[in-house]
Amino acid sequence: MIYEKYRKLLEESKPMIQQKPEKTIFSVGARGYYENPTTDLLAFFMNPQEEHGFKTLILESFIECIKLPLGNLETLRKPRREVLTANQKRLDLVLETDSWVMAIENKIYHHQNNPFAEYESHIKKNHSDKEAVFVVLSPEGKAPPEGKAPAIWRAVSYENLINTINTRLDVYLTSNPSTKWVVFLKDFLLNLAQITVKTKMDNEAFKFIEKNYLDVTNLFKLRNEYIETVQAQAVAQLKDLDGWSSVSTKIDEWGTGPAIRLYYNRSVSESNITINLNNDTKDQGHRIIVYVYHKDRQSVKSSDTFIEKNHHNKDTESGTIRYYSSKNRYTSFKDLLPELRETAQAMHNFLNQQNQPTSGV
Repeated sequence: MIYEKYRKLLEESKPMIQQKPEKTIFSVGARGYYENPTTDLLAFFMNPQEEHGFKTLILESFIECIKLPLGNLETLRKPRREVLTANQKRLDLVLETDSWVMAIENKIYHHQNNPFAEYESHIKKNHSDKEAVFVVLSPEGKAPPEGKAPAIWRAVSYENLINTINTRLDVYLTSNPSTKWVVFLKDFLLNLAQITVKTKMDNEAFKFIEKNYLDVTNLFKLRNEYIETVQAQAVAQLKDLDGWSSVSTKIDEWGTGPAIRLYYNRSVSESNITINLNNDTKDQGHRIIVYVYHKDRQSVKSSDTFIEKNHHNKDTESGTIRYYSSKNRYTSFKDLLPELRETAQAMHNFLNQQNQPTSGV
């Protein structure tokens, strides 16, 4: 059967559905996945002269990942960012000691189509007396494709770097106190780990959708048909109730899933009952939310006695709008229907008693 095929497809897709990641100070700032801030922080932690106190711990970890016996770390100059070549191309990060120089390109999501040969030429021309090392740092740890860069470019994955730093950090903490910089470093590493997972899953999901595009499209159509059916059945449940003979509806897409709005006589009020077909993994189950529009701010709390006691929690108010979220969660739409009817009747009783027009936005 076709539905068995879809069921297997859904099972196959489950590992690619990402859970909400733990917040970091970088993701809160909404720039956690940008290359420039990430490279700035990497340069900061790699610099033994900075106030973090880790000395060469992060630098040694990076060198361990590229498997080269590089010395003279104590002579490292201040890391340089966005180094310009003769053709005004920007090299992400350059490290330099008395005996070697290292060019690092940090690639998070971009394809590796940088002018690698130009970077190499720039480094060798300006540092001809030193050993030159070229590294691409990326979530996957892949070297530039053949033809895009000389074979001398080494590859380091975020995962390898994270694990190497953490191993050395554990040793460091046995003889050093935990400071704010330890917290910041751990948060930085967590952010890199989340980039790694996101990139890996994004790539896998892309391949999965591409392979099963027609079936996924049909599944999406089925999903929309389900939402429309729920909408029609909800309207049918309200038609015989007082005040709900002329129900109008609207479907919104929320972050927690589709929201089906059922309006109580829009010629009188924008008040509505909303069914949220909830897909939030931390708050699973469909729920009912009630929006009551009031004439003015003075009357905004008057609906509490009717709605709040009807299995709902008062959430907040916004201007003249009061809204209430159901305490209950339902895995089946049919199980939700008795509460829907009871809530609709409570809304009618309140608005009928008020007998005053209200308008919404």
